[in-house]
Amino acid sequence: MPQHDKILIIEDDFLIGACLEEFLISSGYEALITTSCQEAQTVFRQEGDIAAAIIDLTLPDGDGFALGRVLSQEKPGLAIIYTTGNMMDASTLSPREKFAAKPYVYEDLVAQLESLLK
Repeated sequence: MPQHDKILIIEDDFLIGACLEEFLISSGYEALITTSCQEAQTVFRQEGDIAAAIIDLTLPDGDGFALGRVLSQEKPGLAIIYTTGNMMDASTLSPREKFAAKPYVYEDLVAQLESLLK
């Protein structure tokens, strides 16, 4: 069981975000949910001890991939999982990043998260 790592969720679809938040909490993580790039950056800076981010690529105020780059610059080594209903070229990701296609299986997403946090 994880040691209550803090995970930042950036997802603008309420139902997807709420379900992911609930699943992460039931899996032993602390989950913080945001719905936009701006809100995510504010929470990320306030919290300071975020272990990983799960970022939707299509957000109302920006690009999730660009957000991931900003967060990674602020905290090198941050584990990131990008999610989208569209195809993505995973070959461009760093070793600390993964991709999960929607609809994803929550257990698979947590397995990806755990592999990044090792």
